[in-house]
Amino acid sequence: MTELHFPSDDEFPTDMRLQRGGKGDDRLRLERHYDNPVERVWQALTDSEEMSAWFACAVEYGELTPGSTLELRFPGGDPEPGKILEVEPGRLIAFTWQKESLTFEVTSERGGTRFVFVTTVQDPEHIPYSAAGYYQSVEEGLTGFLDPDAKARDMPSFDDLVKRVAAEWNLDS
Repeated sequence: MTELHFPSDDEFPTDMRLQRGGKGDDRLRLERHYDNPVERVWQALTDSEEMSAWFACAVEYGELTPGSTLELRFPGGDPEPGKILEVEPGRLIAFTWQKESLTFEVTSERGGTRFVFVTTVQDPEHIPYSAAGYYQSVEEGLTGFLDPDAKARDMPSFDDLVKRVAAEWNLDS
């Protein structure tokens, strides 16, 4: 398995990696430290209203138990069903969305929280778009949601981020 790294520096503080495993087995992994306690970050991941405020689309959880369903919806779009695969309260939630799986994990670290997000990408041609979208969700969305007073970061547009990811990872976009 090949692993590609997206720069993690002052401009792009969320660490993002692509693990190439072949068609249907490519995985994106984003990692970031937050000064917030685990309980606060966990709430932002598992409360439907809070998750919808920062994630790429609205998320409506049913019960937070394995096997239960959830709904994801982009503005103006039809609801897309998902299924909760795993829940470890206060630590991990994993669910399906379309043909992909998404896992969010939080652990206590240095007076704050280590946040890790991993998702499968079924379509290799979609990797730059998925990477850019999830990166913006974490870097602009979750980071801004958890710390609204933080200095606004000048992030590239979605299209520019897609191009930068594709160039860094030598992917066609």
